[in-house]
Amino acid sequence: MSRLKLYLFGPMQAIVAGKTLHFATAKVQALLAYLALEPERPYRREQLAALLWPDQPDADARRNLRLTLHRLRQTFAEAAPDLADSLISAGRSTVRWHGDAVTVDVAQFMHLITQTETHDHPWLDACADCRQRLETAASLLGGELLAGLSLDDAMPFEEWLLVQREFIHHRALRLYATLADITENRGDYAAALDYAQRQLALEPWYEAAHRQAMRALALGGDRDRALAQYESCRAILDKELGVEPSAETAVLHQQIRANSLSASPAAVPIHHLPTDLTPFIGRDAELAQITAALQDGRKAGDSRLLTLIGPGGAGKTRLTIQAVR
Repeated sequence: MSRLKLYLFGPMQAIVAGKTLHFATAKVQALLAYLALEPERPYRREQLAALLWPDQPDADARRNLRLTLHRLRQTFAEAAPDLADSLISAGRSTVRWHGDAVTVDVAQFMHLITQTETHDHPWLDACADCRQRLETAASLLGGELLAGLSLDDAMPFEEWLLVQREFIHHRALRLYATLADITENRGDYAAALDYAQRQLALEPWYEAAHRQAMRALALGGDRDRALAQYESCRAILDKELGVEPSAETAVLHQQIRANSLSASPAAVPIHHLPTDLTPFIGRDAELAQITAALQDGRKAGDSRLLTLIGPGGAGKTRLTIQAVR
């Protein structure tokens, strides 16, 4: 059976037996991407039609879907006679994508991350297999998800794509941050700097990545660049967010200035906490109250469940994450 290789990081590429496939329209690409990222699910035809032609009458949208599916299947059939049927099942009312005949870089990326997060080890940097998985996952990130693909007349698809891109964006930040910590702990400061810079390419105001870059530069012997990195961090935070660097960043800056920074490897846990893209400011009283409640329960030998309540947008999730950290 012929196999499709589908690359969705960066501009879409589809390859069969070394041959690159070319698709007739952006709608064909969009349909392919949607099915490939949401495989093994039966989609009703009206759902797919509304996704890609939301402003057209139902009959016209369904006719456009039939034509687009035909073009997609035709492209696969021209590459390999058995490929279209192995990838797509299209009935009168539903369409289903089958993943057995395709390799998708995004699926590989997520599989490697999931393997690492579910592997039974207490500390990530002590597991050579998981380090290799994370490095392989990082090598798959060849650019923005479906770079250059846009459908101005299909807002539902655009909204779906935005959510997918944001999800991958945050997973990439977490991956690079973890690898920066691991490589610093192992004394590979050049690699640690590279992973910190990859984060900053995605989020220039991500303060934790600036700290990782400062540490990598200083520990690697380039004190001047480490100090310059702090000034860059301060300028970006002021311009973009109107805030000063956090106390943690300021202390690191002073250590570098005083030549008192030393390598202090710490085990890197793997966790599911989301990445903070902006500094956490204030709320000391609430943090102290949460900590005291948890400690009281631990002293009494009880399991303690705390529930934070408040109106939407009050910052409950961010406060919870900070308390856990």
